[in-house]
Amino acid sequence: PLLGLDRTYLKSKYLGTLLLATGFDGDGAVFPLAFGVVDEESDDNWMWFLSELHNLLEINTENMPRLTILSDRQQGIVDGVDANFPTAFHGFCMCHLSDSFRKEFNNTMLVNLLWEAANALTIIEFEAKVLEIEGISQDAAYWIQRVPPRLWATAYFEGQ
Repeated sequence: PLLGLDRTYLKSKYLGTLLLATGFDGDGAVFPLAFGVVDEESDDNWMWFLSELHNLLEINTENMPRLTILSDRQQGIVDGVDANFPTAFHGFCMCHLSDSFRKEFNNTMLVNLLWEAANALTIIEFEAKVLEIEGISQDAAYWIQRVPPRLWATAYFEGQ
């Protein structure tokens, strides 16, 4: 099973933050699995939400294959997944990673190469793309190397 974790800010009459867990069905369609409304996004609120999600899913996990969880790189989510789903595969969403990379380097060619590295099917292809990035920008290559490829690159990712 594949779960996505994210948040959105509530900006209408009622303020706060909506924490979301979404699933993906066999056709790739997204469906809501759980949500929580909190006063703000914080490490403690993510820990609470993921603890409640664990309690919800625990009822049905006996015969379930290992979860694969995708999220942004928010530390509260990382810690909450580690604490509540220690056997799950946890990866980072490429859209979030790409947005951070784009904001840092503002270079379309580098962003495209990052996506090519992420989608490479073999480690050799992945390394070749990282070398191309390094040829353009040492700083960009260093930025990429700080995020373990097992968390975002297809060639290294252990999840399903």
